[in-house]
Amino acid sequence: MRLGTLKSFNYTDALRVVCRDICAKTPIFQKYDLARVGFAFKTTRNAKSTGELASLTPLLFEEGALATFRRKNFWKAPNVVDADGRKLLYILTVCGSRFLNLSVGDKIQTLTHELYHIAPEFNGDVRRFPGKKYAHGSSRKKFDAVVAKYAETWLASEPNREIWAFLELNEEELIRRYQKVKFSKFPRVKLIKIDREEALRLNPALAESPSTQAKRKK
Repeated sequence: MRLGTLKSFNYTDALRVVCRDICAKTPIFQKYDLARVGFAFKTTRNAKSTGELASLTPLLFEEGALATFRRKNFWKAPNVVDADGRKLLYILTVCGSRFLNLSVGDKIQTLTHELYHIAPEFNGDVRRFPGKKYAHGSSRKKFDAVVAKYAETWLASEPNREIWAFLELNEEELIRRYQKVKFSKFPRVKLIKIDREEALRLNPALAESPSTQAKRKK
């Protein structure tokens, strides 16, 4: 894939290439189809180093369900597609200057962190750990240690420098290097409120949920 010239560079496409290589060389990620993952850039209000660096947005619900029951209502996820009309299951977003100005190692670890959030089944849901803290498990420290190991293993595999050298550039250097830096963006993902009948058609398992049964009785 030709990502850019001295006059233009597509940053989010380049991130996809890096993540594809990480997945190809990391057994736990090899089931992922990154053609179904949108890569996006989000402008932040300030360039402070503290704050969100990146995020993963799942586009389906628990276990890949098409509908769910939350906040006393039934919901379905919007149909999000890429520029080619391909239905996406996730959006991986990096956050403005905070991400662009990280070190190479921290950028790679941040990307690996978000990839690790993807469900092993690659079904549009997130990886879920037991208990209430299902996103990172009982120990964020252990979660980060696993992510660091995967990132370090990928770097140790001596990946082709051509695909990740752009990560060495900070925001100012990117702008100086290329006349135009392009980023993909997606509209904010908003759940769609639906009635019970449609929810059960999309996800029959909701009929057995105590919370939805209680709503029906009311």
